[in-house]
Amino acid sequence: MKYALQISVVGLMVTLLLLFACTKKETTGPVNRPPEISSVSASSDSVGTGELDTLFVSYSDPDGDSATHIWSSDSGRVFHANRDTAFWSAPSTAGLYDVRVSVFDGTDSTVATVSIQVGEYTPSETLYYVGAQSCNEECHTSILTWWGSTAHADAYASLLNRSRGDDPQCLVCHTVGWDLSVNNGGFDEQMVDRLAGVQCENCHGPGSFHASAPDSLREPLESPLTAQFCAGCHQTQHHPYLTEWQASAHSYSDTAAGGQASDPGCADCHTAEGFLATLHYDYTLPGDPQPLVCLACHHPHRANYSGQLRLPAGVGETGLCEQCHMRDCELPDTISYETPRHIQYSMLTGGGGYEYDTTYENSQHTILFELDACLGCHFYRAEADTANSHTFQPKVASCAIVGCHAGAWTFNIDSKQDSINTWLVQLYNELDAYADVTDTSGAFWYARFNYDFVKNDDSKGVHNYKYARKLLLDAIENFEP
Repeated sequence: MKYALQISVVGLMVTLLLLFACTKKETTGPVNRPPEISSVSASSDSVGTGELDTLFVSYSDPDGDSATHIWSSDSGRVFHANRDTAFWSAPSTAGLYDVRVSVFDGTDSTVATVSIQVGEYTPSETLYYVGAQSCNEECHTSILTWWGSTAHADAYASLLNRSRGDDPQCLVCHTVGWDLSVNNGGFDEQMVDRLAGVQCENCHGPGSFHASAPDSLREPLESPLTAQFCAGCHQTQHHPYLTEWQASAHSYSDTAAGGQASDPGCADCHTAEGFLATLHYDYTLPGDPQPLVCLACHHPHRANYSGQLRLPAGVGETGLCEQCHMRDCELPDTISYETPRHIQYSMLTGGGGYEYDTTYENSQHTILFELDACLGCHFYRAEADTANSHTFQPKVASCAIVGCHAGAWTFNIDSKQDSINTWLVQLYNELDAYADVTDTSGAFWYARFNYDFVKNDDSKGVHNYKYARKLLLDAIENFEP
């Protein structure tokens, strides 16, 4: 009995110890208490549609735990949601809205709400921004439809995708009317969807007056679409387009016409107005004729082709580059002569020179041109490049794209440019030695035409070596000074 009693006592003690251990484990440490919010407020309890309101919150944790907060709202947008100073952009519809803040200590959270009345925003300036939808009332419906597919329309969405939707340095070019110096209803005063992206008023100016009297005001709004105007946004570390364009021949095409920019025969390719006229646009730029500025090649309203080009960059009579870079004169006859100029497309596709027979053939570059057009070489950009080559200077690196000339460091591959230069010099010397340029036999002018054709192509055979070579050799063979 005594032994049994001892066993029972021991068993009872073990049981009590186990119970005590379990109970102690369940109640070890104090119970966590959620954070406490002492105040929540906004800088104003009444704001205009789209206006910014500053949000404030004070809180502490009774257990001394580290706590963080985050603001949210079902309407409008919150910026810097987890920072000491947060902002709420009111929606575009008037009403009473709740903005919430949640404070979290790692275990529990506490939520508080501030209510803000949103009323109608009234800008202080007489001319203010109204948004693209105001243009979509019978007058400009088709243009608005085209614009909707452009990168301009998605400019603000692209910022949100990169988490830069609250960066003022970006917003100035990705929204309508961002200007902190004036209260004219821009995106900085009212962050509403109708002012997001690059819209009509970014280029044409505030449209409140125009929209208020569309029947009586038929003149277009301000449209200073010079290259410098576009550079207001398109000249940054992302795309130094203006600097590149200024280094290209396009930037001085008007003066390159030799003082004939006003001549319809030259203006078509040497001025923006003339070029647009050839494309059947009833469009003129203000002031003096402009060189080939951005809008000559790019359509500001529509994106039918890559890069919002007015025509495709590919091959064919409808291609953009060949509208100007093809032979624009007649072949020489016995009584007249016109110098062939900017004939790169004609050379590349193997036509336009004076052909003495029918045995002319093209180099491989003609076929490659059909694959990638002019931009393959003249707009080449390596993956690491930030610029888009609006200088239009070809890059040797483009020669390795299809694996043909890997490792090339010059365009003078196999000394073919040297050969073209040699034949050009030889033909020039023969032409220069010819005294009777009044001879109407035509032989001199045929040879002179091929000399000018190859020389003014300016690629020294790169565009079409086989065609350039035969044009020169045939001229040398068939003309004797």
